[in-house]
Parts: sequence; structure tokens; C-alpha cells
Amino acid sequence: MKKNLIVSLLAFALLRGTSFGLGSAGLGTEILSAENLGLAGSLLVKGDACSVYLMPAMLGDIGNQSASVGVSLIDYRVKREGASAAKMDTTDVVVPNGYFTKQFMGGKIGFGLGVVSPYGLQTSWGDTSSVRYVATTSDIRMMDVTPAVSYRPSERFAVGAGVDYFSTYKATLQKKVSVDAVNVGLGGSPAGLPDGNSKMDGDGDGWGYHAGVLVSPTPKHHVGVTFHSEVKTKIEGQVELTGLSGASAGPNGFGGTNFKTKARTDLFYPANVQIGYRFDPNVKWSFFANAAWFHWAANKQLTIVLPDATATQQAIAGKPVPLDWKDGWSVSVAGKYKLNERWALNGGLCYEPAVYPEQTFSPSIPDMDRFGISVGPNYRNGNWGVDAVYNPIFMRRTTINNKIGQANAGPAGDISGTYKGQVHIVSVSARYFF
Repeated sequence: MKKNLIVSLLAFALLRGTSFGLGSAGLGTEILSAENLGLAGSLLVKGDACSVYLMPAMLGDIGNQSASVGVSLIDYRVKREGASAAKMDTTDVVVPNGYFTKQFMGGKIGFGLGVVSPYGLQTSWGDTSSVRYVATTSDIRMMDVTPAVSYRPSERFAVGAGVDYFSTYKATLQKKVSVDAVNVGLGGSPAGLPDGNSKMDGDGDGWGYHAGVLVSPTPKHHVGVTFHSEVKTKIEGQVELTGLSGASAGPNGFGGTNFKTKARTDLFYPANVQIGYRFDPNVKWSFFANAAWFHWAANKQLTIVLPDATATQQAIAGKPVPLDWKDGWSVSVAGKYKLNERWALNGGLCYEPAVYPEQTFSPSIPDMDRFGISVGPNYRNGNWGVDAVYNPIFMRRTTINNKIGQANAGPAGDISGTYKGQVHIVSVSARYFF
């Protein structure tokens, strides 16, 4: 397996709620289906196959048998304002999903299989930008393959559980290296040398589980809770430095202008709890309220191990990455209105604060408080259905003053300033009921 240290940092954020989606801040891209996104990530969307991942207790309510596929396009933009302004390259990310569900015994037993990508990251800053010593290209790609089952002993109660296989199949982090700063640390003198480059690649996998309970005290009121376990992923791969010169390329440094070595780290996707409520006052309307909590505070720092490196090489290329994240949470409200037998309209609002404290904020994961609006239609015609949604996300302007960049490159690495961003998501899903 390839591996990456700081890539892990990205994968770290990958957990849930991300700079892209409506999860728990950090790096999550929890876009599970167009209908679910249109309802601001609501937990209790009846008939939506994303219940395989989100609320397995509802698998018996989807229909006799169904298959669905979906894709979301995420347009993501961030700017750094101030004396050393920088603009992140516009990022367009495609996030897919797919599900198969089947019920048995009239819905008393349900089964589902999902392939989703609830976490991910893709950011790119120029090689000459003012944040280059912290991040240039950051790319995390993963998938969760999850089978799940449900059991409904009565109309008022249902339970479900699933297994999660997380595969982080690509984790890459690149940044520029201040060769002068490294040489000074090794006892040399600054000489205006050109920047080097650091690239970390890796991949890994891990296992987890999730379980949900649904209670319906009356036909109009429904309450559900889902728990997802923490998933520990061992990331293995390599770190490569290029463009070294002077003391850094000498025998007391990395022994040449280029250096490559094995690397490993642990990536944790946090445990989380999601709570949802649905009110169905009549056949036309449904209203939703949701809250979620993610245990990001368990992530204090990212420990990087270079097993074949010298102590000096470890200290320079494998220094621990401080995180000190806060627990993440989010709240949302949403509504569905059924226009007729074929058309319905979804809409929702979501708010989630950032999990990064100011002292460890990084432009590789520009996490900021955000507010999202979603709106989109559902269309049903016989056994076919199509859902679509538009979801703009507004990120709060955030002023940062920390020392993350100076630790790598001295004053030239200062990333302090005011950051702002916006996200635009368009998602479409198609499904067929057998």
C-alpha cells in the first residue's frame, strides 16, 4: 500500500462534514444522495436508499427491491486576504454513490448494500502562493462499502445495523520546502536557494460499524438515532523530497538532491451520533429536524513515522502535525412538499461550525463555519425516479493568526490573514424500483 503522512492529515479531515459537504466540518463530503442533500442531510428520509449508511433501521421501508446511482459536482473556492493574498485554484470534485436494497417478509426484514464516499478532500494552491510552505496540492479519495440489515417487529419500532469497509485509495499532499530554512536548521547559511518540493503519497483501509434505532409513537411522529463507530486506518506509503541543495543535500541531511523513504501513520475517522425527527402532518407535507455530533477532539496530533530515516531526517520530514481539533456538530431543518403523484419539492437549511482551532488552522483543509441552503425536486414515474438538488454553502470570513507556516519556513511561511470561501454543489440521483 502506498502511504502518506501529511496525506493522513487530509484523510484525517476526510471523516465527516468537510469543506465540501453538510457533515461535521473538517473534510467530510457526506453527500449520500440528491434527495438527502435536498433535505439538508436529514436522517429520516423515507424511501431513500442512503438509509443503508445513514439510518439502517429504515431499510424495510424503501420498497420490495431498488437500485440507485448518483453523482454530485462540488465547486469549491477559498481566498486568503491581506498583505500576502492568495487564491486557491477553483476545485471541481465529483462524488459518486450507489445502492441496492431489498425487503423480505413484507418489510419486516430489510437488506441493503451501499458504495459511498462520505469523506474527501481536494485543494490546490499555486507553487508560488503565499501558503506554499504549508500546502500546494492536497488530494484525499476514499470509499465506504457498507452492507446493512434491518428488523421491524412492529409499526412503531425498527432497528438496523451495518458494517463499514473504508478504503482510502488515494492520499496525496504536496507543499514547497524552504531549502534555506532547512539548511539553517542544519547549521548552514541562507543563500537565496530555490524551493524544493515535498510529496507524500499513501493509502490504507479500516473497518467499522454503524447502527440505528427508529421509534414511531404515532403515524405522524418519528424519532431516530444512528451511531457510527470510529474507524482506524493504517496509512502506508512514502515521502519524497526533491530540489534539495546545500546542507540539506549533504551527508548530515538527506544525502542528495532527492530523497525518498517509507512512511506510515494512523488515520482516524471519528465516532459520531446523529439524531433525527420527522413530522408528517398530512400526505402533502413532511418536516425534518436533525442534529449530529462528531468526536473530532480525539485527534490531538498526526504522528508520522519514517522507519528507515535517520533521527535528523525524521525530525525534518516527519515532524508531528498538531491538530487539537474540537468536537464537531451540526444542526439542520428541512421540509418536503408533494405537489402531485409525480412531483415533490425539497428544501433545507444547515449550520455547522469549524472543528479547527485558530492555532492549528491549515490552508490544506481551510475549515470555516458554514451555513448551507438546499433546494431541489423529486420526480417519480412508475418504477423510475430522478432527484436533483442545488446546495450553495456560505463560509464565514475567518481571521487566522498562527505559527504553522513559520515552523516550516520562518517568516516567509506565515499563513496568517483573513480567509473566506464558498461552495456550490449540484447533485443528481436516479433510481429504479423493481
